[in-house]
Amino acid sequence: MNAIKFVVLILSLCLLHSCKKEKATQEEVSVPKPFYYVQTMTDSLPFSVGFYRYYYDANGRSTETTCNGTEVLNIERSGDQLIYKTNPGLSTEQTYTYNLNNAGLLVSGTGKVYGRDQHLTFEYDENGYLVKQTTIFDSKVTVSTITIKSGNVSSINTSWGSSSDVTTFEYYPYTTNTIGNLNMGYNFRGKQSVNLLKSETKGSVVTNYTYVLDAKNRVIKKKVTTNNVTKGTTYTYY
Repeated sequence: MNAIKFVVLILSLCLLHSCKKEKATQEEVSVPKPFYYVQTMTDSLPFSVGFYRYYYDANGRSTETTCNGTEVLNIERSGDQLIYKTNPGLSTEQTYTYNLNNAGLLVSGTGKVYGRDQHLTFEYDENGYLVKQTTIFDSKVTVSTITIKSGNVSSINTSWGSSSDVTTFEYYPYTTNTIGNLNMGYNFRGKQSVNLLKSETKGSVVTNYTYVLDAKNRVIKKKVTTNNVTKGTTYTYY
């Protein structure tokens, strides 16, 4: 895949308008019950540790994220616009201005990457899942088409120019995703996959996921393994 980066998707996957998508513009995206907001996330990489803390407003929407005590994300809302800043106040700061629909979901956005303009548009299905994202950067167009099955992102087909790639996803049945975008207050991204991700495959590369749950069936530990390299992540909740 080329160097064009997704700013607010995936996934994470998880990873959001047209006449056919009227329902998604009329009702805000609901959250499952019971619902838990992530308070902290600690990433343990082979040579470093990142400690993230998440902050929310009274409506459970993300307002700020810090990493090792430094603000790395700031989100402000004004009417039907959302201002999304990464690394605010630093030389690496990037600011995106997004337009929201009636349900508070992203529909379009603009920002700069390395000083050059980037434009994004988002489309959703009738259930509020992101199904298409288009990114224009340096006149190059990248389109990601997301397929949803049984409430989960099952595949993402990304194309740019004459090139394309496909990532497929498998999930653990009878599990509840407690570390998705809604659990981190990113309700502007649409609905999240309902189950916990088991694996993702892109070409010949397979990434596997395993979890440890607490008594409330919340993820408290996650291990991600790719090419025999494992990264561990722990979570706490409000």
